[in-house]
Amino acid sequence: MYHNLPSPFECLKETGPAPFLTKTYNIVEDSSTNNIVSWSRDNNSFIGFKKIDTERWEFAKEYFLRGHRHLLKNIRRRKTTSQTQTQTQSLEEGRFELEGEIQGLRKERVALVVELMRLRRKHESVKTYLHLMEEKLKLTEKKQEMMMDFLLKKIKKPSFFAELKET
Repeated sequence: MYHNLPSPFECLKETGPAPFLTKTYNIVEDSSTNNIVSWSRDNNSFIGFKKIDTERWEFAKEYFLRGHRHLLKNIRRRKTTSQTQTQTQSLEEGRFELEGEIQGLRKERVALVVELMRLRRKHESVKTYLHLMEEKLKLTEKKQEMMMDFLLKKIKKPSFFAELKET
């Protein structure tokens, strides 16, 4: 009954699942992405990983199961004979991978801040342009009103049509 439970010391040695696996799992698990990627009926496959049916784009990986996030730590990449590594190297690679990911996120953040500043400047420019256009529109409307008033005064004058015939 308890044969599947790890010993307390085993848990201390374990590293978490690769960030790629966690991100992929979260995307598949998120119901708002179901129109793009979702779990299969059996909850043991989705669009991603290894193709299992030539007629459908359905993919699966052992230990990648809906509702079993804790099993992600059991997923390992296929290793060639030259890829045998010690646990220390694996931890070092994980740290290096995290540092790389942090660097990438910092670069993305800087790019986003720059884009945000560009969009804010553009927004201000558009607001200024819109304000100028509103002022021009008001001026044009005022000129039209003045012209209409002028024409109405002229038309109401009895001699207007006589003067119009002469010209």
